[in-house]
Amino acid sequence: MNSTNFNVGIVGTGIYIPSGRMTSAEISKATNDQWSKEAIEQKLGIIEKSIPGKEDGTQEMGARAALDCLNNTGIQATDIDLIISIGEEWKEYPLTTTGIYIQHRIGAINAWAFDLQQRCCTTVAAMKIAKDMILIHPFRLCLILLQEREQSFYKETMDTIFYLERISSPMEAWHAMQALNLAELKNQLLA
Repeated sequence: MNSTNFNVGIVGTGIYIPSGRMTSAEISKATNDQWSKEAIEQKLGIIEKSIPGKEDGTQEMGARAALDCLNNTGIQATDIDLIISIGEEWKEYPLTTTGIYIQHRIGAINAWAFDLQQRCCTTVAAMKIAKDMILIHPFRLCLILLQEREQSFYKETMDTIFYLERISSPMEAWHAMQALNLAELKNQLLA
């Protein structure tokens, strides 16, 4: 196939956001008020954040986002040729390939599936790999999925605190972690 005569683009998107919510005031309370509600809103830009429920594992959230994408585009799951999952390694079934889980869950019986984890550049790498595979293989449709549960292996109350680290700059994250008293936090996590 001559790539100069062939365009590759995004057909549609889907999303799944857990319904649970935690407000900036609740986040402040979870930090024992070491971060004020105002600081969380003004410095970190958080008014509220989603909180995954017990049924919201990374693999299941990816499947729900995939189903939303299929619904939004009118594409049938059986028309998907390739699934690239770029989720986190902390998932409800640690030894399962997330792409294959999602392939089965949505009924994409004709699709190849694999996981790609490269940290900061994973989305860009997945898009490049998908484009290249479409150009050199007889694939027409590739589904790229990103799912994350914000380090859900921590206790749920600690999940919110670690979220502060994930969305701020490195310097703000350092200050946030200092304010949270790491020794006390470590003891709570290990208890």
